[in-house]
Amino acid sequence: MGLQCGNFVRCSPAVGRDGTVYVGSQDWKLYAINGKTGDGKWAYRTPLYVNSSPAIGADGNIYVGSYGSKFFSLTTTGRRNWVFDAPAGIHSSPAIGPDGTIYFGCRDHKVYALNGADARSQWYFPTGDMVRVVAGNRYGRYRIHRLVRRQSVCPRFQNRSEEMGL
Repeated sequence: MGLQCGNFVRCSPAVGRDGTVYVGSQDWKLYAINGKTGDGKWAYRTPLYVNSSPAIGADGNIYVGSYGSKFFSLTTTGRRNWVFDAPAGIHSSPAIGPDGTIYFGCRDHKVYALNGADARSQWYFPTGDMVRVVAGNRYGRYRIHRLVRRQSVCPRFQNRSEEMGL
């Protein structure tokens, strides 16, 4: 075991076609792990911690956001294809549309749609509060979950979701 995670993990792993497991960590890295042996293959350092679960495109590229306001496309060997400079940290895990469009939410209260090939921004949608989850399904519909503050004396958070047919 050459690689070891240096802090705790808050995101779910993703598994590539070849069985490689990809997972982010609070030590500011995305890890690639051999799914059969558990041995670390590589680690990619990001500007801050990775709460975003990675997503894997049809082309095998890995997409992941960092709390350091960066969204990455990486190859299966850990080489960076491109980076998108987001205006705020990213907690949301990406969803990938049938046409390769990458969707993710940001702490700037917007959901972004990026061209998966070159990171060109296609559009953004203001949500009114921080986006934590963008979940896609096989029918091309997406559910955008955001946290909204309750209007009460105690500023707690509650989960609220809005469905969009993108």
